[in-house]
Amino acid sequence: MKQISLNTKGDGSLNVATSTLAAGAYQYSLIVDGKPVDIKQMLLSNKHQKILLLN
Repeated sequence: MKQISLNTKGDGSLNVATSTLAAGAYQYSLIVDGKPVDIKQMLLSNKHQKILLLN
């Protein structure tokens, strides 16, 4: 599991280098002050380098 810490307040974004990932389903979590706020799923298709983010 990879963890990325963000140290700025307010809105932000994160770019993921998908070229290093195998095609498949990935889950990612937003954790604020040590508490899980939301969990999402990302589907990655290497065929056309497409990413689908699911709610």
